[in-house]
This record gives sequence, structure tokens and C-alpha cells, in this order.
Amino acid sequence: VADELQLAMNDITLSAGLELTGFPDELVDDDAVVSVPPYYEVLSDSWLDVVSQLYGITSTDAAIALQDSLQDTVSNLEFGSAILASAFNNPLTVYISAPSN
Repeated sequence: VADELQLAMNDITLSAGLELTGFPDELVDDDAVVSVPPYYEVLSDSWLDVVSQLYGITSTDAAIALQDSLQDTVSNLEFGSAILASAFNNPLTVYISAPSN
């Protein structure tokens, strides 16, 4: 960011006692590299759709299990939000209710 600040301040020469004014409201660092942890983009607002996208299955029980396992990290499922890959329990444990006869 130092080079962007220097440019924004008209490349002034710094000296002892110099009072700096006219700082920019915003600086953009063109050289910055930001590491982003792996994540899954949510393409639905339905847990059933998310399970289908991630695991290739349509299961209400799996949707409930996924929602339960992510309750501490995902308070509200929204289209376009991100879920960190590290939030997932591997493997996902699904309890399936047996149909009653």
C-alpha cells in the first residue's frame, strides 16, 4: 500500500517535522494477493438443493443432517452466500427414519 499512498500524496519528499494533510479517503493496493480459504458457493436457499448439489442425492434426512452439522457456522442459508469447506463434517452422518408398516 506504501506505493499507492506515495502516489496519492503526489510523491512528496518526506522530511522531519513535515505536517502531512490531504490523505485520500481510500487506497487500492494493486499488488495485494489475498488468500481465500476453500468454500462452497450456495446456489439455492434450500438445504435440500444444497445436498443435491454437493452429494448428488435428494434426501430430506440428509438435508436435515447437513443443516444440523452447519448450525454453528451458517445461521441463515442464502443464495450466493459462501460456506467454508472447513465447516463440513466428513463424513456427513445421516439418520434415516424407517417407514412404519
